[in-house]
Amino acid sequence: MSVERIQILHEDYIRLTERFKASWTFHQFLRGVRKTFFAAEPGYALDFGKLYDDVRAVASAIDTTSPEKVAPRLRELSDRLDAFGRKLREADRMISPSYVRRFFEKVRPQDEKIAVHLLRFYFSQPDADEDVVDKVDFLATVVAAGHRASDAESPRPRPDLRRFFEVVTSGSVWPRLEGTATPPIVRAFDELATEMARAQEFEDLVTARLLHNVRTLKRRVSTGLANPEVLVAVAHCNLRTRSVFHRLYEREEQRLEEATDRIGELERELARGGLETPTTEEFRRFRETRERYERQNRDGNVKAFQVVELKEAIGAVLGRFELAGLAAEDIDEALGLVEEVESEGAEEAFWKPYLDRILGAVEVYDDGTGALRTGIAGLENLRLEPWELKAARRTVAAGGEPPSERDRTLLRAVALRLKAEEETDTLRAHAGAPPSPEVLRAARATLGRAPLLDAAISFVIDEAEAVSSSEEIRSWTRTRFRLVRATADLWLMQDAPQRDRRDTR
Repeated sequence: MSVERIQILHEDYIRLTERFKASWTFHQFLRGVRKTFFAAEPGYALDFGKLYDDVRAVASAIDTTSPEKVAPRLRELSDRLDAFGRKLREADRMISPSYVRRFFEKVRPQDEKIAVHLLRFYFSQPDADEDVVDKVDFLATVVAAGHRASDAESPRPRPDLRRFFEVVTSGSVWPRLEGTATPPIVRAFDELATEMARAQEFEDLVTARLLHNVRTLKRRVSTGLANPEVLVAVAHCNLRTRSVFHRLYEREEQRLEEATDRIGELERELARGGLETPTTEEFRRFRETRERYERQNRDGNVKAFQVVELKEAIGAVLGRFELAGLAAEDIDEALGLVEEVESEGAEEAFWKPYLDRILGAVEVYDDGTGALRTGIAGLENLRLEPWELKAARRTVAAGGEPPSERDRTLLRAVALRLKAEEETDTLRAHAGAPPSPEVLRAARATLGRAPLLDAAISFVIDEAEAVSSSEEIRSWTRTRFRLVRATADLWLMQDAPQRDRRDTR
């Protein structure tokens, strides 16, 4: 038996044992997630004990049996591991990326090799859908953070991290990036990390679309995460993002608590003085926003746009009700929570005309029951989606007030879409002359509300992904993309030089 043949068999055996460790760890991880969040066992049966015994048995045979007899045994064990992997991956599809993150944050496993083995498993599987990309993205960040400083921007030096990921991705079956594609991708993530570090307020994360841009680039890279250099850049960008988020959140959290306490006192003062019952639109919106924020905060899953949303709700209440009961310096401090508080009724005045048009048409032309017919006379100009019509029906039946926050979000998406499309048509129709200040002001008001509404829709999509509701994901994604297209057209039109407006599409 040649030394070279024996060496090759030993190398094959080592790869086999690494694959076994990854599969076993993945099995234990699935069991942990199912028990923690669903109080159930995974719905498969795999005999890891028998497989382990067979893997150990072949080790001694390498030095005592001819390669012709050992090699088939190694191939057979590899095929069995492939079959195990398919079963495990099938069970994994039922677990959304949010549960992976929540499991690690809840259990906080001390051995970081767990994340390494999970990465090995994912890279050994041929399908790399968006969920897998999100999971790999998170696990790479866990490995990059290590134990030394979980909130630090880059606790592991990048050269060390690259060597780490070279080992992790060595057995990847994902498509490989071309060599020339790697440097631009790495540079793009590094530039996003630099932009993220400049953020000074939560509004920067939402309105400047910093978080959105990072997520979009990761989705575009997709299987390129199997490239060690790209994976290092992604993990580094994630750590920078997490550090900036924590820095901004720690600064905001105390201010939000103080403002929330102040609103509680204000409600009691108003009730005692009989000046205004605390059941107005501003108070209702504040309560709903605060409940969503606190629910996500308890789960450790606060989104940047939710912080901005709560700040705006606080500003609306304080801007309308607190002026009569506070000294001037207190008012300035209270209103410092938001950059600008609109005048009384301005927000309602923005939405009301288009919401009334939608609900009025549905009330008059739709019978409120039966098939969701969006193309009938009277409704065809609204170009509603069936689920949008359904939300409008519920709102009409409730007397004009959306029965849920999701319905409110859907209807506002339709309203903003209609408004953006009409303003785009207006700009295009008057392309031969400078647009009036009123038209530009209306367009900017529309565009100013788009990022937060887009973030709210994206949050609903993320929630739907957590329960694997594919139909709901498709519906909300279609509404979101139609809104994005309408507001993007409006932005391009109002930004274009006068001579180009007529041809902008």
